Amino acid sequence: MPTSTLREYVFVADTPIARSPLSTGSSVDGWNRHEPLTTSGINITDVSGITMWRDWSDDAPMGRVSVEQDHTEFSTSPRELTVISDRSMPEDAVDLTHVRATLRTSGPNARQLLMRLTPLDLTADMFPVGSAARTIAADITTEIVHDAADTYLLITSRSFAGSLWQAIDFAVEEWRPPS
Repeated sequence: MPTSTLREYVFVADTPIARSPLSTGSSVDGWNRHEPLTTSGINITDVSGITMWRDWSDDAPMGRVSVEQDHTEFSTSPRELTVISDRSMPEDAVDLTHVRATLRTSGPNARQLLMRLTPLDLTADMFPVGSAARTIAADITTEIVHDAADTYLLITSRSFAGSLWQAIDFAVEEWRPPS
């Protein structure tokens, strides 16, 4: 007669549940982060692990970004409001902190870089500061948030962070100084 074995499982809520297998950087607070990439007119920083949640509101400003001193809110779908903040998360909100990767792209050539990666019209008339959209970047579903002049947040699923980083690294080739 077979014997059964009791296994003990330990779950740690403060440990990120997904890490990019393609990480090129070091571990920071449990997150595998890519080293910042800086080249002529473009700065890219992996800021994954920032506190983020999704809430629902009939007043969610579709396609718009609101930047306040202690939080940023944006909506890319009807009634869905994504909040980036260190404030307390409401009880009925969904925590996105550990399932999203966030890259900050800034600099005078940031728009041109993103135009290589996405079919979204990022011209100043169509996507001014304060705009947000869910689109694809390098064939990866990504939310693009234009939260300041020459500055964009790229938010994607954690499992695609390494692939998006590699696509960006390839796309910045035009701005790298010759070796």
